[in-house]
Amino acid sequence: MRSSLSAIALLAFLSACGGGGDGNPVTGGPNPGQETGTDSGSTDDSAVTTGTTTRRTSGDLTGITLHAGDLANPDGYLTVDNLPFDGPEGTNAERYSYMGLAAVEATGNPFQQYESGDATAETNQRKYFAVYGAGAYTTASAVGTGDYNRFGWGGAQYTRDGVSAPDIAREGEAVYEGNYAGVRVSTFGTGASDVTFTTATATIEVDFLDFATTGAIEGSIGVRTVYDTNGNALGTLPAIALATASADDQGFIFDGSATSYDRTGDNAGDPFETGSWEGAFAGPNSEEIVGLIVLTGPAREGQSDAGGFTETGLDDDAVDGFDAQETGVFIATDP
Repeated sequence: MRSSLSAIALLAFLSACGGGGDGNPVTGGPNPGQETGTDSGSTDDSAVTTGTTTRRTSGDLTGITLHAGDLANPDGYLTVDNLPFDGPEGTNAERYSYMGLAAVEATGNPFQQYESGDATAETNQRKYFAVYGAGAYTTASAVGTGDYNRFGWGGAQYTRDGVSAPDIAREGEAVYEGNYAGVRVSTFGTGASDVTFTTATATIEVDFLDFATTGAIEGSIGVRTVYDTNGNALGTLPAIALATASADDQGFIFDGSATSYDRTGDNAGDPFETGSWEGAFAGPNSEEIVGLIVLTGPAREGQSDAGGFTETGLDDDAVDGFDAQETGVFIATDP
């Protein structure tokens, strides 16, 4: 087992975690504090424990909360802290409403989709979209917007419950199975239609006896189905390989890289998207793993990219100038 290291130090890495509002929506210039064009993800520790819940955030947001339903939102709603122009904090206008996308729900993926309120003359000047899911011991959520010149403000959060760190002093190997959901922002420049949702299966493999020498936590996200914000299926994107990561003695998983590979034409097998992943064990016997993934790459995978965006004359080997960033979360269980 690794020597006791601070989860604070270990979880502050998150390079390119996707926030920062890449470009002022009016002028096209940088946002305040983003002039250098460097990583706009969180550089400070965000592993905060309140009561028995530990919360970890990445990107620009500082918290995501699911609330029970009321008369205005009978299916419940989300509030997201620290994102600009998503409604005045503490008011009904700040609430992200459950979207109830039937085609997504029909797949059995348990993550749900939410959207911020519609713009008025005075509120909700930017449109945000979110995914949220919960396990027995965890929650996971991600948020993004298409209302900026590039990837806009956003981020992700995962939480775990428990008075003490989960027991990771287990023997043998385990395969965790579960689900993934993401918010994908492309740079087509058309506002809300820059945002799509993705869903997939998640598999995490763990060799508990080899943490100290090789890390021994890796896995994959299956082929992703892509949906527009009306719930229409647009096509698929490649699976994501989660390279070997490490864990500390508090059950936090860190230093994982993530890569997807092109499936089209002469580009088949070449890296398509690259990024990072992290997470945490949860439950008294490490029954669950929760985590987040941030990927960037071309917006299109040749002509087989998620439908609707294919240009006339675009062949399987073409990669145009549009980019995309996907921020996703997963929850997986040791059966």
